[in-house]
Amino acid sequence: MRQRSRAFFAAHIIDIAVILLAICAEVFVFNMPFWRMMTSTPTHIAQGQVTLGPGLKAQGHAAAKVTDANQAWIEITSDAPVEYLRVNPPAGHIAGDAESGVAAADNTTDVVTWTMDAKQKAAGGLRSNPDSVKQYSPWYEDSQYIRIGGGMNTIRFHYQTHNGATVALNSFTVNPRMPFSLAPVRVCLELLAALFLIAFRPGSRLYRYRFSLRDRRCAMGLTAVFLLQIAIVIVIWLLFGGNHAVPMLRPAPAGDYYDPGLYNQMADALIHGHVSLDFPVNPDLAAMANPYDTLSRQQIAAHTHSGVPIPVDVAFKNGKYYSYFGVLPALVLFAPYKLLTGMNLELGVAVLVLALLVVASSMLLLVQLTRLIARRIGAPSLGSVLLVASTMMLGYPLFIDMKKIIIHQLPQTMGITLIMLALSCWMESTMRGLSRRWLAAGALCMGLVVSCRPQMAFAAIIAIALFWGDIVRLWRNGRSSRQAIRTELAVWAAALLPFIAAVIPALLYNKARFGSLLDFGAKYNLTNFDMAHQAFPWTHVFTYVWLYLAQPPNVQTEFPFIDQTVQPMPVWLLPQTFSYGGLFVALAPFACVLFAAIAWRGSLKRAHMNALFMTVLLYAVAVLVANAHIAGYDVRYTLDFGWAVMLMLAMYLLTADACRPREPTGMVRPADRDPQGFLMRGIPGAGTSEVRISEAGAARTLPQALPAMSDISRIMTVFVVIGALCAYAFLFFSLFRTDPPVFNAWLWWDVRSWFLFI
Repeated sequence: MRQRSRAFFAAHIIDIAVILLAICAEVFVFNMPFWRMMTSTPTHIAQGQVTLGPGLKAQGHAAAKVTDANQAWIEITSDAPVEYLRVNPPAGHIAGDAESGVAAADNTTDVVTWTMDAKQKAAGGLRSNPDSVKQYSPWYEDSQYIRIGGGMNTIRFHYQTHNGATVALNSFTVNPRMPFSLAPVRVCLELLAALFLIAFRPGSRLYRYRFSLRDRRCAMGLTAVFLLQIAIVIVIWLLFGGNHAVPMLRPAPAGDYYDPGLYNQMADALIHGHVSLDFPVNPDLAAMANPYDTLSRQQIAAHTHSGVPIPVDVAFKNGKYYSYFGVLPALVLFAPYKLLTGMNLELGVAVLVLALLVVASSMLLLVQLTRLIARRIGAPSLGSVLLVASTMMLGYPLFIDMKKIIIHQLPQTMGITLIMLALSCWMESTMRGLSRRWLAAGALCMGLVVSCRPQMAFAAIIAIALFWGDIVRLWRNGRSSRQAIRTELAVWAAALLPFIAAVIPALLYNKARFGSLLDFGAKYNLTNFDMAHQAFPWTHVFTYVWLYLAQPPNVQTEFPFIDQTVQPMPVWLLPQTFSYGGLFVALAPFACVLFAAIAWRGSLKRAHMNALFMTVLLYAVAVLVANAHIAGYDVRYTLDFGWAVMLMLAMYLLTADACRPREPTGMVRPADRDPQGFLMRGIPGAGTSEVRISEAGAARTLPQALPAMSDISRIMTVFVVIGALCAYAFLFFSLFRTDPPVFNAWLWWDVRSWFLFI
């Protein structure tokens, strides 16, 4: 019995350590303020004991009016060093003042912002630090505990407001007893992180279990990961407003406006049989010699006497407005919804639906890729498949993009969905002996991408690598007989005709709008620079590629620890966007293992995927460079090529996992570390049962249980797992980068309170 217990602990020592680490983090790290202050002596400082600066004029005991914003401060002094302060808001609330920022009693987003000066008892003067910002909300108790530290005895808070504002006067508790808190959200995240480490650590038995959709446990595992990815998308969508993320008509600072209902306008135009948008045209804009001159157009928008606003992010030609965004979302979602219900489809709903379709189609492609690899060299492990499934959306990067519920992502997410479906159909065609039905379905999906985002249709070149062996075989057989020629022609018809049939309407739509089949209208866009007459210099491409791939994140020492960086655009009048960091550094650092792909080039070659890998790489590089040259930098453009990077990563990891040597050097044998068989328990036929697969028409036998991974494979797996955890942590903190949001402010304050120990 003792030997059996020792064997169990030896087999699960890392799992136990991970669980204990999560418990210690919850009890001792996040609740460190409780342990530090459990023997403290709280001191109450009443409102009348708080010193007011000369810029504040008291109005009773609970409020003061700001007479000089530069001198609007309060000061408290304590005999004991102040480790923590508890802000005690007055019992009543002051009437809301939109200009002052003081909220009415029904406003749950009220935030009071101070900068802090402090000094120790023996110090000569206050130590000023304008960057030390402290915030609280009278509506959220979690926000009312403030970390001071440093042995400070005198604290001065400067109100960040303006003259004439009315501010609340609070009482304070110095060094209060801090509550012991088990935050449900934090506990759930710790459990997920612990389960992720336990499931995907190199010694997990998931890596010894061959993946097969016919196996119920494999199907259940993949379904669980799929549902978790769906849940993340929905949670982010809800956190950033869902249907209420943006108003239907939002003015821009320059006097023009951005219309989030643009796709509904496109649907209206199509329903009524025309291609131009029903926007009234400003006569001053129509009279401009160059309406694409951004500065001149913005001056007209700000000072026009006609009262007609000027929209942005629309194409303008021959005195009419057009949408240069892909038309397919309007045809598939917005127009049918309006015809069925008579109402406009909310932008938030469309964004969510297409994001969920991206997740579903990506999981389908992963399954198809796994089946294709299994047909060629044997199935990879369940652990590798689930690990890839858990990380794909990070590298797209769909989750980060969900923070912006805007029309720009609709053609991108629909384009990604169609590409995933096209590749899935094509892989099914190859596995069915070049099935013309699946080949045609894939070609149709790929052709429709042109109606979403034209540059993404370059993914059609992947078909060449995927079907190259079949192309050569058809060519050789076609010279032997007329029947073979007819077969070859039928295959080419299945590959080309659906694609052409899907592309022709998009080209005719271009002709109707802009007079040319190949003119998609981007150069007529009313945006932040003159796309018709300006372009980014080619020398800037290297800079923007760096921003997309390798820019370090802006990490800070205070919550939320992640901030954006402004990216100057020489051609744009204003910075185009903010950046969180590069794909390989911040968004998906685990993808850096691709740079070691040469070490596993043999596995790609054995799976006949070298050409496929290089073709996907060619697509990613071409689209990345094109976007950088044409549009500069914007994190949402990563969607255009991020999926290709994740597809390369999936090919790399799955083929390397499926090509394990029978007796790898440096391998720790299961019998040596697991004499009682705990690691292999639950794996059917471990060491004895076998499965048969066919390769090139010949059946061969493989053991159901995979051999243990080699040392270098373990290192690679550790890197991917740690990188994925870092990427998820980066994603989580980036959700709270802004000040307390309008939606779900309670969560912002709750998460902020987790880090009072810092």
